[in-house]
Amino acid sequence: MTRLKPLVSVTFTRCTEENKKYLIEYKPVGADNSITREYILNPYIYEPLMKFIPENLAPNVITLSGFLCILVSAIVTFIFCPTFSEPIPRWLFLLNAVLLFSYQTLDNMDGKQARKTQTSSGLGELFDHGVDSLATTVAAIAWLCVCGQGATLTTFIINIISILPFFFATWEEYYIGGLFLGKINGPIEGVLGFVFVQILGAIFGYEFFHYPIIFGMPFWLLFSLLTFSASCYTSIMNIVTVSNRMKENKLKQQKGIEDETTKSPNFETSILRSFTTLIPFFILLITYYTIIVIDKETVARYPYIFLICEGVGFGYLASNLTLAYLLKKSTASFSWVLVPPLFYLINLIAQGPIPSSICLFICLIFTISLHANYVLSVCDDICNVLDINVLSIKKKNKQQ
Repeated sequence: MTRLKPLVSVTFTRCTEENKKYLIEYKPVGADNSITREYILNPYIYEPLMKFIPENLAPNVITLSGFLCILVSAIVTFIFCPTFSEPIPRWLFLLNAVLLFSYQTLDNMDGKQARKTQTSSGLGELFDHGVDSLATTVAAIAWLCVCGQGATLTTFIINIISILPFFFATWEEYYIGGLFLGKINGPIEGVLGFVFVQILGAIFGYEFFHYPIIFGMPFWLLFSLLTFSASCYTSIMNIVTVSNRMKENKLKQQKGIEDETTKSPNFETSILRSFTTLIPFFILLITYYTIIVIDKETVARYPYIFLICEGVGFGYLASNLTLAYLLKKSTASFSWVLVPPLFYLINLIAQGPIPSSICLFICLIFTISLHANYVLSVCDDICNVLDINVLSIKKKNKQQ
């Protein structure tokens, strides 16, 4: 089967043959220490379901299937809640709960399938993280409609609940050399929390979330504050972990110790320099949220278009950071995905001749096109290097 080709190949920009070697020699590093996963989900859901997965099914197909679940959830929710302010029916709460849980389940089974078929690769890692980076925004749509705050700054701040810890976890992975999740973490307990509140909606209805509970605050606000606090806490812990690694690295450097860590191109001793990796992410957030404040009318008219622009832009940056981790290459302090929102903002501030709605759709087209080209490039280039397929398994490439 012929793969679609990108317009411009971008996978190995600023790379040497040494970087490609890291990709070829990639081995999964990390651990999910969730107690819920270990004692409930894994033995009673994931492992039993794995018995029904055929060995010739590519892990990336499972990953993609999970994303399609929440994509269906988002589309149906949009139909009934196009402005983030319409009450949604009880059956939709139930549907969103089922689809979100299905996404989480499939997201945890793709890695098992990769190990089962001995097809773990850098492409699988990137494909999984790339899908998850987009899913953080797509999956949030169901909760944003439960909150019912319309196309306001409040709604888009709530959306940070998912994207903030995801990016910081990816940033930590880049400098630590692996993804390590705690005993209580977002991908497991956090997602289950949102599944639970969707079930509550199916039982008690939309109005349940808007009754005052404590100090006059409704359930949607209490839960959003709780999860937002958890997101900030995990992000701070990511910073602490990276900071501790920087101290260890500096000590090794002072003692002249040479090991695999010190020889890595990702080796860093300054926490301040490591923050430069986050610059594009914060530029993206600040730009889009400034637009929300300045151009409320356009955002209110096209809230989903705006959310897609922000979400795809975030997904592009997160995926690029994962790619840099796999190739062990330096990251750029600026990205092409920042150009459309910055152009939009400058046009607003300067009261330029281009209508705001046109600027927003330019953002949409440019951002999606850029990310689509990136996805095609990554899939084509890495498949060529590793001699594998994206959505099927080459028997000869199974690890012996």
